[in-house]
Parts: sequence; structure tokens; C-alpha cells
Amino acid sequence: MSSGINNPSMQMPNPQMAALQNMQHQNKPNSPEEFVRNLQAFMASIGQPVNVNPVICERRLNVMQLFVAVVKPGGSARVTKLNQWPYVAQQLGFPSPQIHIAAQELRVYWMTNLAPYENMWQIKKQNKIHGQGQGQGQGMPGQPPTQNNLQNQMSPGRIGMPNHDQGAQNHRRSPSEAGNMKMNGVTTNNFQQPAINGYIPPSQIAEQSSHQQNLQHHKPTNLSRQLDAGQLNGIPATFPTPSPAKRPDTSSERTLQIDSGLQMPPKMPIEDPFKPEVLPESRLHGPINVDEMFAFSHSLIEVKPIVPSFRELGVIDIHALIMSIKSGIHAEVRMALDTLTILSVEQGLQLSLENCDDLIETLVDCAQEQVDFLAENAAEVSDEMLISSYEDVIRGCRIETESLQDIPEFGSVDHDLDRAVDRLICITTLIRNFSFYEANFNVLGMSEVVRFLTNVIRHLGTKEMLLRTNRNTLDFMKDVIIYLSNLSHSIQLPGKEEALCLLHFLLSFAPCPPPITASSDKISFTMYNPNIHKYTPSAVDSLAKLLARDEPNRTYYKSIYSADAASSPPYELLTRTFGLAISPLPVATMNPRATVGARKPFLLQGMLAAEILSNLAPGSEHGLARSWLESTDGFAVSLLRLVGLLSAEHRPQPPQRHSQGGRSAPELDADAYAAITHRAMAVLKRLVEKSRSSENSDFRLPPGIIPKKETLLGALVTKEIDTQVLKQLCTYSALDE
Repeated sequence: MSSGINNPSMQMPNPQMAALQNMQHQNKPNSPEEFVRNLQAFMASIGQPVNVNPVICERRLNVMQLFVAVVKPGGSARVTKLNQWPYVAQQLGFPSPQIHIAAQELRVYWMTNLAPYENMWQIKKQNKIHGQGQGQGQGMPGQPPTQNNLQNQMSPGRIGMPNHDQGAQNHRRSPSEAGNMKMNGVTTNNFQQPAINGYIPPSQIAEQSSHQQNLQHHKPTNLSRQLDAGQLNGIPATFPTPSPAKRPDTSSERTLQIDSGLQMPPKMPIEDPFKPEVLPESRLHGPINVDEMFAFSHSLIEVKPIVPSFRELGVIDIHALIMSIKSGIHAEVRMALDTLTILSVEQGLQLSLENCDDLIETLVDCAQEQVDFLAENAAEVSDEMLISSYEDVIRGCRIETESLQDIPEFGSVDHDLDRAVDRLICITTLIRNFSFYEANFNVLGMSEVVRFLTNVIRHLGTKEMLLRTNRNTLDFMKDVIIYLSNLSHSIQLPGKEEALCLLHFLLSFAPCPPPITASSDKISFTMYNPNIHKYTPSAVDSLAKLLARDEPNRTYYKSIYSADAASSPPYELLTRTFGLAISPLPVATMNPRATVGARKPFLLQGMLAAEILSNLAPGSEHGLARSWLESTDGFAVSLLRLVGLLSAEHRPQPPQRHSQGGRSAPELDADAYAAITHRAMAVLKRLVEKSRSSENSDFRLPPGIIPKKETLLGALVTKEIDTQVLKQLCTYSALDE
């Protein structure tokens, strides 16, 4: 065993150390190709694959350029700690939207492919620095030997010690050392184990530290004896032998210190006051890069086909559009409807429907086909008309917006139904847009258009989700209510059934809850809230125009309300309609002056409808008028207060003539306020008259709805009060006697 192996690294050199020694002879690669060759050789020596052609964010990257960009600011450890990977990506020329994604991909690529090579490069750099320090310290007395020289002196292979001298050295060791150094007949050297990629396993570090302590405890002069043995063989020592107190570190400890120095950033003194590091602002929303998603969505918008603008359409052939709609081909119908929609929203163009052949008839026929198809595939839920209120539809829209919707498969029945709804809503939108021009009133007020709309309303109240979603239902309701507000004064209803459908549709815009509920015997009218009931003014306007229209509209509604006496509870429909008419009245908590000024047209039409409905109410034999006056919300008191306010502060102005023959704004306001006041007094007077009963002598009106005598005396001495309103107040107060 005299020729046994004392150091395996002498017989089989480590490929990593060979690559390290090869790198020590090369200060810097002359070209990227040489850098790639060195990288491939090193990674092959440690048995790890390497990708020398990385693709980051769909862009091929130069490996040497990336290595220089990371090593220059201090290495990957410092770049990671200071979060400078985005800065590295910016230095490599990546655009701003891709910097964060590129930074993440660069970091992953570096840790997978270049981290071992960087560790080896840092070790070479540290060895080079220590080598320069040793060269400067040679020949200086008292200078301890460096790690490399100490290893050269202690390594038998480097100083050419023969095998018998190695055996002699082994014989001079203590028994405990010999037992530690020999395992299974093979002598090992724990101090000469090379580090893998610059790292030493923790188990090896623990063994080296414990072995070093044993050496210091048993043989404190072992190092000097080895050096003396080297001198006996004719090789002089380069440096004087250090004392045991100043013994240099072992190679394993020095390697560990170098490696830990590479991983840890340089420590900086803590500032006073302390300023903590703040992470830079990130565009990441969780795992999603907002900038990247914005660019992706912007690209989708750019490639998505859109309908051309009005100026891009060129010459528009209305007859060709009509024939496209009549063809029934989905692509042709869609193209025609899109073109007509562009024409209807163009402010500089007023399309006259009287000069467009049978365009409206064609649109109505196409829409009726869609309604029939939808009605066939919708379940019938009630024989009576139960239209969802506007507030319920709004709540349904909110739920649909916050939930995930199922997209039907192309070609399925559900997909065809969705497209049918789209075509129907598009046609109702066209009718609404055309109704803003007075020249189209005669064409849009035809019986065919009214029957079509009332047919959809009837199916909407008897079928379950006719228009598939609450969003589509809301769009249809908005289109029809605007159409009715524009044309109700010129619409001649075809029959009583159509009048009933329109009435139920208008009542769906009334404030909730309804006046009559199952939980209370008293009537309570809900007042208008502009933040919720955005289309209630249009509904009240349409109601007033329909009720005030000439025959046969009046006859239809009189018969409808007469038949309402047999309902349960009686006159429920009439009470709901009256509640819609008086909904714009300002409540006591509001500023009455500002509220009346903002709701002037709304109040004017509401009082007109309320006056007509008060005339249709039954007499004292039923008690309906008395129940209205005794409502828990106190609308009668609010109405009387409104009369007093308008009669005292808005006296009619004398007529003034102008050069252009027009009327001034104060005169128009005075006429509107006077009309509101007179109609409100008429409503109160008629309800009080129908509440009195000649048979019941103990009848008393609810308190607060009759003005006090002190109030009348104050009104008599007021100069600015309207005399007509004063006479009506006196007559009204005498009704209580």
C-alpha cells in the first residue's frame, strides 16, 4: 500500500478546476463566438446543458451581451436583490410594454444557464486579485503565505515529493489523524476537495472544521513539520513559517468566504433617520401584465371589422337596403340594418320616411318575424299581463353584469335566438331614432307600427324572458318609451287591447312599491327619485298625451277604467295610474322652489294626467277618492303647499311685445306655473267633491288638505297672488262646511 493513492485529484484532475485554470489564462473573450465556446466547454465539464441561443419575448438575444449587462452592475445576486432585472432588460433594448415580462424571462434563463458560469468567473476574478496581492507581498518579512502558496507547499503532487516520503509523512501523523485519513484502504485529503461551481457541501464544511480543530488540539506544529520535510528534500520555503497563532485559513474556509461574499451584497451603513427601501411601482395586476394585455386588446380592436362611418358609405341606395331586408339572408339583413342605423344617428341628415318607399313596412315585417320566432321558444307564464318594473330590470342587468354569461354555440337554437333579439332591438332603435323628426310622425304613428310594438309588449308580459336577457329588455323599454314620448300626441290607437298594453307598459316605469300592497290597507304613493327613475318623466309625458288625445283614445281608457271596478282590489289599475301622474310632486324635505323649477315640464304633464284621472274616479259611493286623499304619504298636503307657493311667487306677467314676435322666458314660465297651479287646484277640488257624501252628515275631510282661515286671510292681503287661484282657494275651503 506504499504506492496507494494519497490524493485522487492528482490522478484524475477535476474538469471544473481544469476549466477554471483554462479561464485564468484568458482575461476576456475577444468575440461572442469565443465566449460561447468557453461557456459550452465549462457547462459540458460540469455535465449541464446550456442554451446559447435564447429567445426572450420572441426576440433572439446575444449571450455575451446579456452576461456583460448583468456582471457589470455587480452580478446576478446584486441585480436580484436590488430588483434591477427591468433595468437590464431596458439596457438590452426591450420596449417599455415588454420590460417586466422580459425581466422575468431573463432571470429564469440566467439561473438555468449562466449562474454556474458566473460563479466560476467570480472565483477566477477573486483568485486573480489575491494573486496580485501575493506578488506585491513577496520578499517582505513577516508576511504570511497566501492560500494558493500554502496549498502549493502542502500539496505533495506540486512539490514533487516521492512516494516513500509520502509514507514517511503518514507515519509521522498521530493515530487519530491516520484513522481519519484512511477509509477502506484509500487515503483521502479533506482539505483538497474541490468546490462544485464555487459551492462547498455543508457536510464537507462541517467535516473540515471538526478535522481542523482536532489537528490544532493534537498537533499544533504539524504544519511546520511538513514544511521542514519540504526543506529537507532540497526545496526551500518561499515564506517563513507562520506561528500557530497566525496560521492562515484553510482552502475550504477561504472558498466559503469568497462564495458568501459573492452571494451577499455589500453592507451599507444605516442612515439616520432610517429610510427603508421601497419596491418600484409595478404594472402587474396579480399575475397579469396590464401593459401587455392593453397592447393585446388594442391589437384585437384594430383587426376587428367595424361598420364604416357615414362619409365612407358613399351613395346609399334605400331600395337596395329594402330588398336586402326582404331577402331574409342574415348577412344582408345585418348589413342593411347597420347602414340604416348610421343614417339614423347622423345629425346632418334628416331621413324622410315618406320618400323611402315601404321602408317602415319592411322593417316592421322583419321585426314581426323575429318576435314570432322568440315567442315560439319562450315559455308562457301568465294569461294576464305582468310586465317587470323598470327597477327590477335594472337590478337584473346589474346581476348579469357581475356574473359570467354562457355564450351559445354557433348554429344552435340559442344562438339563433340571440341573433333574432339583436335584429329586433336594432329595428326598435331605428324607430326611436326616426321619431325625433316631426316629418316622420305620420309614418311612425301608423296602426301597423303601434300593433307591432303592443304585440311585443304583450309577449313581454306573458312570456318568460322573451328577449333572453335583462339587458335586451332594458334596451327595448328605453326605445319604446322615447318613441311614445315623441309621438303619443299623434298616435291614434287601433283598439282597446293596444291601449291596455301601452298603459301596462307605462306603469312599469312608475316608482316602486305600488300604491296598493297586500301588507297594508292604506294607500301610499311613492314619489319620483331622479337618481333611480330616469325614464319616469317620459312615461308621465306619454300618459298625459294618450289620455288627453281625442277620440277614440278617451273612449278606450274610459272603458278600461270602468272595467277596473271588477278587479281585485277594485280600481287598482286606476290607482296605480294616478300614482304615476302625481309622482313628480316635491316632498316636504326638498327645497320646493328649486325642485319646481327643475321639474316644471314634468309637473305640467303630471298635473294634466292627474286632472283627467280625478274626473274618471268613482263618486262617494265607492270611497276611492277619499282613500287617495287619506294616503299615508300625504300627497294632498304637498299638493296644497305647492299651490300656495306658486300662486304667491309666480304671478302672471303682463304680455310684452318684441320685434321678432316671440314670447319672453318670464312670460312662458308664468304661463307654465299658472297651468300647474290651476290643474292642482282642480285635482284637489274634484277629489274633495267626490269624497263628500250627502247621506253621511258626520263626514270630515282629513286634516291639512283644507287651508286654514288664517292662511286665506293672509292670501287676501297679498298683492302678488293670482286672483284666479285665490277664488279657487276660497271655493275649495268652503267645501268643508
